[in-house]
Amino acid sequence: MTIDPKQIEEIMSLPYRTRVEKDTCGGKDCYVAYHDELEGCMAQGRTWQEAIEELTIARRDYIAASLKRGLQVPRPIYDPKQAWAVLITQEQHIQQADKTFHAAPGRLPYTADTSLDKIAA
Repeated sequence: MTIDPKQIEEIMSLPYRTRVEKDTCGGKDCYVAYHDELEGCMAQGRTWQEAIEELTIARRDYIAASLKRGLQVPRPIYDPKQAWAVLITQEQHIQQADKTFHAAPGRLPYTADTSLDKIAA
């Protein structure tokens, strides 16, 4: 089956919710990033920024493989309380989230009870 690159780019542009969790990989700290809507689509990195970058590559591969197999790619689930999580990958928000993360080790502030106003302030 031939895949239209425009279709991949269109799906890539959708606002999938991104989660990042601190973990241990081979005895060292690492971060695992994933999309709730794309089961099994995840990536890891030494930093949470690297994990998100790797997740972008994994998402593209996931979408291409799904389309090639004739499968429907799940669409993002919009939740106004959590929609901002995608915005956190923009540079101005990454820096603030990094500060927030160090204040609360273990998880990035990707929860429904944390507002964008608290992160971007």
